[in-house]
Amino acid sequence: MSKKNQQKNNTVQTKSSEKYFWLLPAGILVLTIIAYFPLRGSDFVNWDDPTFVLGNVDITSLSLHNVGNMFSNFYMGNYCPLTIFSYAIDYSIAGLNPAVFHTSNIIIHLINTLLVFLFIYKLTGKQKWVAALTALLFGTHPMHVESVAWVAERRDVLYTLFFILSMYNYVQYIIKKESKYLIFSVICFILSILSKGQAVTLTAAIILIDIFFQRKFDKKVILEKVPYILLSLTFGYLTFIAQKTTLAVNALHISTLNSLFSGNYGLLMYIVKAFIPFKMSGFHPYPFLEGETLPLILYLSPFIIIAMIFFVFKIRKDLKILWGILFFGATIFPVLQFLPVGETIMAERYTYVPYIGLFFVSAQVICNALQYKFMQGIKNYLGYIAFAYLFFLFVSTWNRTKIWHNSVDFWSDVIVKYPDSKIAYNNRGYMYNEFGQYDQAIEDFNRGMQIDPKFFRLYLNRGLSYQRKKDYQNALADYTKSIELDTSEGQSFFNRGVIYTDMLNKYDLGILDFKRALIKNPDNVDGMVNMGVAYYKSEKYDLAMEQYNKAQKLKPDEGKIYYFRALVYEAQGNYAKAVMDANTAVSNGYGVDAAVISKWQELAKQ
Repeated sequence: MSKKNQQKNNTVQTKSSEKYFWLLPAGILVLTIIAYFPLRGSDFVNWDDPTFVLGNVDITSLSLHNVGNMFSNFYMGNYCPLTIFSYAIDYSIAGLNPAVFHTSNIIIHLINTLLVFLFIYKLTGKQKWVAALTALLFGTHPMHVESVAWVAERRDVLYTLFFILSMYNYVQYIIKKESKYLIFSVICFILSILSKGQAVTLTAAIILIDIFFQRKFDKKVILEKVPYILLSLTFGYLTFIAQKTTLAVNALHISTLNSLFSGNYGLLMYIVKAFIPFKMSGFHPYPFLEGETLPLILYLSPFIIIAMIFFVFKIRKDLKILWGILFFGATIFPVLQFLPVGETIMAERYTYVPYIGLFFVSAQVICNALQYKFMQGIKNYLGYIAFAYLFFLFVSTWNRTKIWHNSVDFWSDVIVKYPDSKIAYNNRGYMYNEFGQYDQAIEDFNRGMQIDPKFFRLYLNRGLSYQRKKDYQNALADYTKSIELDTSEGQSFFNRGVIYTDMLNKYDLGILDFKRALIKNPDNVDGMVNMGVAYYKSEKYDLAMEQYNKAQKLKPDEGKIYYFRALVYEAQGNYAKAVMDANTAVSNGYGVDAAVISKWQELAKQ
């Protein structure tokens, strides 16, 4: 064959290879879509979704005022303005339709899966099978379901999108030596860190990429890291401050020694569940209560981790394997509970980025092993085993998405995994209340009280069950018990005040409780309105008017405020103002009987 014909054939083969190349990531994306198919029709869950989405007025408009709030406020101890902005985009499409929010999460996850493929492909010098296996594990691993299926965890999928883009552009910068890629990388880092504080680990990931390419850490390379380091320090501090505002840092008062064991336990579980995902749950409570003896596995975990570190030291010459392990360690370390934050010892969402490292190691080991001659004889058997394992992961993901269908399914799954979780019983009972299943709710609250009789929320929520069943004496008893257990909480005062005012006609007691509720939450418009009602029923019209005027300033578009104020005007004989307020109430969506307004209009003319 002539040299010219050989070049022509090579060109044809290259084009053909490029054509079929995209079938790999396309197939992975199709499998990922199928794995998350059960998520269709899923609702929000009562676990952060109410704060981030359902009750978040900042997402109801893309106005400059609301966008300003997104960038100046903390949300449940998180600074994540870009994530909140993405919710606002979803809201602008179809309001609070959960399908839109879930679809957005899935789309971003698909983009991330593709980016993982492209990043690993670029990092390894076009090892497509390593990239494909890494991306497949990323897209369909059941430990990632929490990040995708949970609307409140839009933070995970969104920060990861820009996180991977930043790494990809940094690799491009190293390969092509064009400064524009470094600029793109820093810009993507900023976008990532504005999506979730966990993105601060990108600086470590960038340094590991330098090590992967065996770059010398001279002055130029070190100066490249300055913007990354400054951003990580700034936003890392901001994240810590945000967590402090919610009192989430060591809220359980866990001792330093217990925190040390807990951090090691979490790390061990993250590693094990990457390969053998078991006992997956949307909530992993600490396996001990304060003052109790630690389970044996917590005592052993530090020694197991030390053995793993020794193993890493032994294989340090294999740069690719070392990079994957160090990437996992660097990105998972900040969320290990050495400094306790929140009420969970671990969370599956924290693995979303770190597992890229472990999946890369797995893919690299498998692809390397298949190249050895002694493996050729069992290559087919290994293929069957690999297929069975990947199918197991796929089915596990399919099944995990189902438990995110609604709050009752979600917390029921947690109870199966952790039958002694008071929070799970409390939150499932809360949803039974919302569904009007009060007896089932009371049963859950009773079970929670058996676990922890000092958890005030169980009494608060059981009191609400009794109140809705019109069992006011038991409701009052529960609200009073809730107040005894936690005097800093205002909702029990408010609920008890409603019973005193609306059901028992004990207006003075109701007013006293509303005052206490407003001390805890001075901007509680409902508290002001209900105290106004109590004053109105007590015929203290000036004091009622004072409460309604305060409420109206805080929430000028709340229709019921105008209606109740209209009643005060009526009682004072000021029918003209009563008509004005009644009409304003109607224009703000509050129903007022037209006959009542007509009557006031006639009286105003006299």
